[in-house]
Amino acid sequence: MLGRVRLWAAIGRGVGLLPDRAAHGLVVRELNTWIRLEFLGVIARTGVADALHEPRSLGEIAEKTRISDVDLLGALLDLGVALREVRERRGRYSIRGRRLRAIADRSPDLRGMVEELIVYDNPIYTALESHLRGARPRPYDADHGAVIAAASRLAEPLLGPTLRTLAAELRPGTVLDIGCGSGIYLRHILDTARDASGVGIDLDAEAVAQAEDNLVELRLEGRCRVEQGNIEARARALGEFDLVLLLNNVYYWAPTERVEILKTLRQCVAPAGTLVVATALPDGQAFNRHLDMILRVTQNSHRLPTRDELRDDLRHAGFEHITLTEPIPRSGLAVAIAR
Repeated sequence: MLGRVRLWAAIGRGVGLLPDRAAHGLVVRELNTWIRLEFLGVIARTGVADALHEPRSLGEIAEKTRISDVDLLGALLDLGVALREVRERRGRYSIRGRRLRAIADRSPDLRGMVEELIVYDNPIYTALESHLRGARPRPYDADHGAVIAAASRLAEPLLGPTLRTLAAELRPGTVLDIGCGSGIYLRHILDTARDASGVGIDLDAEAVAQAEDNLVELRLEGRCRVEQGNIEARARALGEFDLVLLLNNVYYWAPTERVEILKTLRQCVAPAGTLVVATALPDGQAFNRHLDMILRVTQNSHRLPTRDELRDDLRHAGFEHITLTEPIPRSGLAVAIAR
């Protein structure tokens, strides 16, 4: 048998032969972060996170989540134990980690983000080599509208206060949210402008259903309605609004089409009204670069606009007074206020 001292010495010599010991250590350390995010995405998407709100046995969790492969579920939960996200005592599993607790408590942005990693981002990175070699964009976002709408709320800590401040200054009577997603930004406006009414419109049926549920939960359904549709086709019928929102979705139109869609939106802005466009910018944070790349290979999505492009597009669409700001400097999130 190998002596422990001799074995450790041999391992030390082996590590010393690595071409770049520091890089090796960094990658190994960061591997746990990747595993944790993948675990959280799966456990959120399968409903296991919700089942862990109270201690349950493996069989009880499988029954509640309608999971048929109990052995595989056990392996997943044991991974959670190793990550210190899940606690196991006497055969019963419950929540331990702060990340898992936030997701199980339905923190929608975190839940959406980790689910998006599984259903949207991972397939893109798997196929990225083929795109680099000329493969055309694919509909990676198909049937994932609700997840993407929830993940987009990562910008809410910046956009929410920005919209509330703007609503307090403008006191709009009516508001239109184009690509409303979960409907959360309508809530920020309507909570501030108490006499206002709102309309949300989104192409995705899942997102519309999510927004309707959220508005009912927030007791705003009497002041707001949500419909599924295309703004290009519905702009004239919707009429004019004091405040029109285009948040985190201007990149669904090609750069060559953005001026025309902004001209269409002008039809929805009342004579003394305001258009607010918010978008990530293709610079600064690694997340912005990630998003820009993801959008480039997703069918019907396009690269992020630059500051100058956004300002010029609004000007060419006929808006004369344009203020472009970043709620937090170097955050990579731009808010354009146009009249």
